[in-house]
Amino acid sequence: SVTKNGLTGCVRSAIFGRKADEMDKEDTVRGPETGQLPGVNQRVTVIEAPRNMLAVLDLMMVADIFVLVAGAGEEQDALGGHLLHAAKLFGTPQASLMIVQGASTLASRPRQVLLEKWKTTAISSTGRDTKVVGDRDEDTAVMQRFLAHSKVSARPTWAG
Repeated sequence: SVTKNGLTGCVRSAIFGRKADEMDKEDTVRGPETGQLPGVNQRVTVIEAPRNMLAVLDLMMVADIFVLVAGAGEEQDALGGHLLHAAKLFGTPQASLMIVQGASTLASRPRQVLLEKWKTTAISSTGRDTKVVGDRDEDTAVMQRFLAHSKVSARPTWAG
């Protein structure tokens, strides 16, 4: 989470096709969760990193997709900035996604302005083009399509 109050459980909920009203609550599942993206034949494993440097860098070594969470009414805090800067230096994955929680309560124009603001923040912080979505049901579908069509590089094989 790049803001103090971003709930990372919303990522897990959205990826596995749970409704937007369930995305506001923190999931009780801890640790990795593997499931299939709704509507496509692709399995994903979601691993959440707590807001600390070692955990984020640890997950960056194995991540194919980098998902960030931000609160709509918040700014990026200092720790979020440090985590994003470290991820950028470490090398973020090609596919980057940001979910802005609380954007569903805004009218259309303010919501669009907010999503654009977070897109600019994410691109400048990670150095990657980042897909930014809100937390509506239709945003969940957009996110799932993005994940399903993201180009994930093949892992090297160490057969010897």
